[in-house]
Amino acid sequence: MKKRILIAALVLITASPSSAQEEIVVHVQPTSTLTLAQEQELLAAATFGSRFYESGDFPAALEQFRAAEKLVPAHPAVLFNLAVVLARMGRYDDAQIKVHTYRALYPDGEEIPQVLELQVDLDWVRELKKRSDIERAYLGLFASGRSAFEAGDYRRAADAFRQAQSTRPADSPAAFNQAVSLEAIGDYEGAIALLASIDTPAVDRSLIDSRIALLQAEIADSKSHTVCGFCGRKLPSSGGHCPDCGRGPFLPSSPQWNTRSCSPGAEARRTMYLVNEQLQGSEQLSCLHPGTWEAALRYSSPKRRSIVAARTVDGWTYRENRISAFRAGEETIELVKERDRLSRILSPSSGWVLDISGQSQNDGRWLVTAEDRLIDGQQFQKRTEYDAAGRITREHVSYQGANSCGNMIDIRAEWAWDGERLNSIALSGGYEGYATEGSPVTQWTGKVNFTYSADGRLQIEELGIERFEKRYTKLPRDLKRVLEPHYPGIRRDEQIDLLPGGDVCGTPGGTPVRNPIDLRAFDAWSPNLAVLLPTGVSRISVRFAYPGQN
Repeated sequence: MKKRILIAALVLITASPSSAQEEIVVHVQPTSTLTLAQEQELLAAATFGSRFYESGDFPAALEQFRAAEKLVPAHPAVLFNLAVVLARMGRYDDAQIKVHTYRALYPDGEEIPQVLELQVDLDWVRELKKRSDIERAYLGLFASGRSAFEAGDYRRAADAFRQAQSTRPADSPAAFNQAVSLEAIGDYEGAIALLASIDTPAVDRSLIDSRIALLQAEIADSKSHTVCGFCGRKLPSSGGHCPDCGRGPFLPSSPQWNTRSCSPGAEARRTMYLVNEQLQGSEQLSCLHPGTWEAALRYSSPKRRSIVAARTVDGWTYRENRISAFRAGEETIELVKERDRLSRILSPSSGWVLDISGQSQNDGRWLVTAEDRLIDGQQFQKRTEYDAAGRITREHVSYQGANSCGNMIDIRAEWAWDGERLNSIALSGGYEGYATEGSPVTQWTGKVNFTYSADGRLQIEELGIERFEKRYTKLPRDLKRVLEPHYPGIRRDEQIDLLPGGDVCGTPGGTPVRNPIDLRAFDAWSPNLAVLLPTGVSRISVRFAYPGQN
């Protein structure tokens, strides 16, 4: 943005001396206290001072008149001459002192008409200097604001332009640039107020009106839209999945996502218990966002720019303002879109391909119904079902274990709602093993319960594994011998309780390999329980504390 600057120049009085400044009084009436030699010395000093002044040697003239002042302190003619010489040298404050002294001692003195003329000149210079100082300060503040704006420090820029405007309240460029800086930090109301106050031909009114209209549209968008926390895409206020990067669902009003803010006094603690209720471990969870999830997702242009800048630093590129690809060293990721929606994520460098598809709601949300996900090297296939209101009712995740057993595992999650509040989730999972491992059938069930306070805040979320069992439909003698150390007394078609020791699916090289309960793909209902369940853990409890809570 171009910034218009007004420049004022300081014009010194020495450029055009007044008649009062040109008049030097030479004749001095000596006092009776001077000796004849002193009288001659005084007359010589005054005469030399006058001649030096006329020749333009003002320092020498000043020296002579100061010598005269020592001989006759506060002599009216000497006081006046000193004032004139000091003014011609640009020492206006010193000249003013001599003028004040003269007027105090000799209000009816012979030189008083010239003294009054000199006073007018000094007043004019003082006013000119004041204006010059203001202009100099204005230019410095304006330059500082421009530099800060170009560096991206919009708050400092806004403050500098505000100070610049305070030195010249009617200055429209400073007000306009301050408004642009406020816009850059998201203070749209402040920017609109400043723009509306500008009433000068120096700035095109149509430009101001169009900018106000854009800001008003931004304010409306901030109330009716959220933003994708990963790529910065503007989304409907109800959230949903991002059609550009596939992240989500963003659920701005969900209690499950509004519990781990960074507010002082807020805390989320996750505790794990073994089968016998023995404590396995406890940890305090880090916060997800500075305030509420709803506030963190509220759309604004500065927030979008900040997200885009962060992804760009990470290695992501944008095409037509939409996230497009990732490049970092030899690693590459491509986001393929069809009909303005993400349809495939692929990595030419690694060779994996992830498909994704979804459905559009009447409120503008895009909800993912089928997606492939890659988490820490494990690929999942996930299917999600929704009710008429767009709430998740069922999730189905299947995957082939990335360990050496390679079993095809299925997990289902059935959501139960109480109005708009998520009440509980019923979990079930399992697999049928290969014939080489005894054709085992493994099944488990669990439940997640959510407890809320009277004001609707999430207090506790608790995952419990109710049953984790395995049954071998075939059990050759050599396989039984291998499994006996892990399942003492093992028999064919007998249910084995896996809760204490976990599911051993194989023992290559004598080392047991397990299929843990893997909930990492189930992060929609809670980021706190989307974990790979440690062996022996049957219950996870997450408790929340809020600022001001007793």
